[in-house]
Formats: sequence, structure tokens, C-alpha cells
Amino acid sequence: MAGPTVEIARHTLAYGLGFVVGGLARLVLMPIIARTLTAEEYGVYALLLAFITFLQIAFELGLVETLIRFHHDRPAAEERRRLRALVFVVMPAVDLLLAVPLWLAREPISLALLGTAGHGHLVGIAIVTAFFGTQLALYLGHLRAEDRSRQFVLVMALRGLAALVTTVILVFGFDLGIEGFLLGQLAAPAVVLLVTLPKLFASLGLDLEDAGRRLRPMVGYGLPLLPSALGMWALSYVDA
Repeated sequence: MAGPTVEIARHTLAYGLGFVVGGLARLVLMPIIARTLTAEEYGVYALLLAFITFLQIAFELGLVETLIRFHHDRPAAEERRRLRALVFVVMPAVDLLLAVPLWLAREPISLALLGTAGHGHLVGIAIVTAFFGTQLALYLGHLRAEDRSRQFVLVMALRGLAALVTTVILVFGFDLGIEGFLLGQLAAPAVVLLVTLPKLFASLGLDLEDAGRRLRPMVGYGLPLLPSALGMWALSYVDA
């Protein structure tokens, strides 16, 4: 019992460290945001961050937790590979189908969310950010399923560094304001995925054989998780 317990504690500590390291960029950016944005601009930025979080929950469709659960239910390495190969193709495809109509409707969404259609370009950036953020969440779920806690920490550190460097360059070098902060949020998952996904896809391959039958139990497990996730989102932002 001591061996597995120590191993679980080690991974748990590493995952916690990963979230702390990934959050350091936000900690550094907080005073920069406070000194750079006006109160009205900060309100717009905060609403867009809440919108990004909402979209990521919707885009995930509960499949991140589903991947972890079903991965551990399959003892054979080949079955696990086929599972990941399927999820890493299906989820981005579904998310793209959801994101494109939203991006095309960015100006009406801006009007409904922010009271003006003039921030449509910011809403567009937020939608793209949510798309890439969801794919990064799926990749992090893959690392958790594989118990690759050390790599998880490195990925979180890379994400934080990419967000910080990109934001500083765009805000101070190009004076982009809110747009620079949002593009920094977008750059973080985009850079990580550009570095990590080619190798992952090369190892997984493309396996869509009998995809419908294999997907049904996963969707049946994942979709019921959405209401609770959206409920937690609402509790977090209801007083904002």
C-alpha cells in the first residue's frame, strides 16, 4: 500500500505545482492590468474572460474527464491509444463546428454581452481563445490520464511563459490594450499546442473505425457533467 500511496501523493503534488506555476503569469499580469486598463476597459476584459470560460466548458462537452475515466477503464495499451486517437479528432472537429458560427456572429454577441457591436473583434479573439484553450485542456487531460505529472508541470510553465511574454510585447511594444491582453491569452494555448501536438498525433495516428459506436458511451458519460460545470461557472460569476 505504501508504494501506490506515495506515487499518488507525488503526482498530486506535481499537478498542484503545475497549477501554481501556470498561475504565476496571471499574478504578474494583475498589477500590469490594473495600471494599464481603465475601469471601463477592465470591465470589458473581465466579461470577455468569463465568456471564454463559459465557452470552454461548452466546447469540452465533458470529454476531458471522460477521456481520463475511460482511459483507466481500458487496461490494454492499444485500446488506450485508440481511445485517445478518437477523442483528439472528434472533439476539435465538434468544437470547430460550434466555434465558426459563434465567430461569424461576433458582432451580435458583442452587442448582447457588452452593449455595443464595436467590440466584435474582441469577442472574435475570445472565441478563438476558447477553442484553443479547450484543446489544451484535452491535452492536459491526456497527460493526467497517462500519469505524466512532470510533463504536466512543464506544459503549464510553458503556457504561463507564453502568455506573459506575448502580453508584455503586445501591450507595451504595440500599445494594443485589451486586444493585447486577449491575444496573450490566445498565444498561451496556441504555443503549447504547436509544440506538443505534432508528436502526439504522430504517435496516435488516425483511428475512426466504428467511431459512432465507440463514442456513444463517452458522450453519455460526458454530457451529464455539463450542467454541474455550468452551475459552478454561474456561481463564480453571478455577482460580477
